[in-house]
Amino acid sequence: MDSLNTRIKKAKESGTKENDGNAKESGTKENDGNAKESGTKENDGKRKRKKSKYVLSPFQQIGGRKRPKKSLFGIRDVLINTDYITEDHIEAAKVYIKTLSDSAKLSRKTVVHMTGIAGETCTPDMLQAIIAKKWLHGAVINSYCNHMQTHNPRPDRHILSSWVSHWLILRAEGKVKNSKHHFMEHFTNQTKMVSRVNEEYFIRDKAYFPFHVEEKHWITFLMHNKKKEFQVLNSTGKCSKAVLKKIRQLRAEIAKDTLEVNSLVQLEHPDVSSWPINEYDMPLQKDGVSCGLFVVKCIQNWNGDEWIFDFDQPEVNASRGRILAEILFSECNTMETVKEKILKIMDKN
Repeated sequence: MDSLNTRIKKAKESGTKENDGNAKESGTKENDGNAKESGTKENDGKRKRKKSKYVLSPFQQIGGRKRPKKSLFGIRDVLINTDYITEDHIEAAKVYIKTLSDSAKLSRKTVVHMTGIAGETCTPDMLQAIIAKKWLHGAVINSYCNHMQTHNPRPDRHILSSWVSHWLILRAEGKVKNSKHHFMEHFTNQTKMVSRVNEEYFIRDKAYFPFHVEEKHWITFLMHNKKKEFQVLNSTGKCSKAVLKKIRQLRAEIAKDTLEVNSLVQLEHPDVSSWPINEYDMPLQKDGVSCGLFVVKCIQNWNGDEWIFDFDQPEVNASRGRILAEILFSECNTMETVKEKILKIMDKN
């Protein structure tokens, strides 16, 4: 049997080993736990996601936060009104139309779709003629006349579409039935005829007709209901015999419409077939392409008795850019995306 001292010594040795084992086991478990936890967070090979800057305080964000886009028209509603058009708008409109007209694909894209006056549409090719000093298509004249009639209405003035005089002449020459255009119904249907007489010819004291009289030439034809006369304004001077013949045909067709409507709905519109046709002096164009713009200026500035504003060829040329911009920005033009694109061009310059 071991002595007491030997037993105490063995007991001490046994206690040391036990403690060391527990410590090792505890250390291993603790280290394993830390390793697992550390590995899960840092060493698992996955990319750590960053919190979105939109949930951070502005003081913690690096760089500015993007603002949501706002509609240009929500910011600048005033630009819808063509009274506020500036030179910047005019230049941007020119750039937009020239860019599109230079493209074979985009030159025939619709950029103007007007309310009223037969819902006229214009393409970049048509509008480029304004600033390129070329002969104007009737759709361009009608679009600007529509804008004038809506934006600057006058109680004594009504402006008709150029299609009215065009189709009345075709009817006089017996060519309407051979035409495939959708306007044919407007000139053969009795209901349309009643509407044309009551709501266009006689609705105001004066009815203005843009009139295409010969190859690439426009004149202004005015039916003055108070004076009981037809007025002719020609920017190249006196009318030729061929043009006067067409004017008489137009008067006869208007008289035909009027007499038929009087008979259909028992009205007493005057017989205009005997009203005189009088030519009035006006400013003359100095080139061979501005007749369409002179028609526009006549409708703006001739009140049937006198000129309310004088103009000449330089003034007409100077107004080309503004006329283009007013057509594009007109409240009658339903193509809002076109207006927005022009404003973006203006902002970049």
